[in-house]
Amino acid sequence: MEPIIHTETNAYERNLELQNKAKNIVSNICETIAEDLPDIELDYKQLFEHPAEYVIMEWWRDNKRYFPDNTDKAKAFSNVANTDLQELHTLVLQFKDIAKRMQAHKPTIEKNNIKWNVKKESFERRLDPKKKDHYNALKNFLESAKELQEYEKGQNINLVRFSQNLKFEGVDVVPENYKFVKKQ
Repeated sequence: MEPIIHTETNAYERNLELQNKAKNIVSNICETIAEDLPDIELDYKQLFEHPAEYVIMEWWRDNKRYFPDNTDKAKAFSNVANTDLQELHTLVLQFKDIAKRMQAHKPTIEKNNIKWNVKKESFERRLDPKKKDHYNALKNFLESAKELQEYEKGQNINLVRFSQNLKFEGVDVVPENYKFVKKQ
């Protein structure tokens, strides 16, 4: 396996922050419905597809014995239950918005589980084997230039002018790693 030469740290941190926000929203959703559905094993697929209908149906399953057969479930729920369906709807929309912004790293909604997909290794980039010799030549060139600077006065700007695949990182000259990553 080729070495990791680049990590998209900003993208990783941004997606990790979004994932944490999404987890907080899921926690808020669970708290919102917990009083009316304390012992339910949530079906996350149903919850995120039709939040109000799902909560009403689950609540009705537990409470229909207290009402006549012809009772409107939604009206009974709004009169008796404490869950604010508008707040629930807003939370679900916030979750969906965050998930959309996470793109390929969005959570996977399963029936009884949410799989969180932000993993650091998804943002690590490995050296393309086809470009390995070129990359190693640049690394050797930079090491040789550094060694040569012990004997001669030289400026790093000349190193960057030598190759378009080098850049400044602070005062050091380093390879443009992203040019050598394996395409995914």
